[in-house]
Amino acid sequence: MSKYQMLKLVFPDHSDFPKAIIKGFYKFCQQYAFEHELVADLHREKVIKETCYINIIEDDLVKLLNKIIQKKLVIGTDVGVISYNETPLKKFILNGITTISTDFEMMGRLAAELIKNKSKDRVEVPFYLKLRPSI
Repeated sequence: MSKYQMLKLVFPDHSDFPKAIIKGFYKFCQQYAFEHELVADLHREKVIKETCYINIIEDDLVKLLNKIIQKKLVIGTDVGVISYNETPLKKFILNGITTISTDFEMMGRLAAELIKNKSKDRVEVPFYLKLRPSI
């Protein structure tokens, strides 16, 4: 990550994702001294070198990759891309997109257990980073 001067979180205003993601992004950037910015609308974003983009919505990933390819930038060298939530295709797209994702299998098992036991407990499910060539 040290090759990137700026981290940008693509987090549209209309997103249903928890705002805690933004808080965690800011905390990470401050802790590791990264310049950072929140991008609410990818249409207006000018993709620039030495920036790593973190996106949370699948449609925005497609828009972002299109912008990067149109500018003839190299993903993993000129710009970085990290996508929220692992999907089977992300390991194949452009030799692999790095992801930050929860353990969905564990989440399903815990949810079933909580429902079965009629529990109202809150349980944290860990997140994992899958490093791939996109950064």
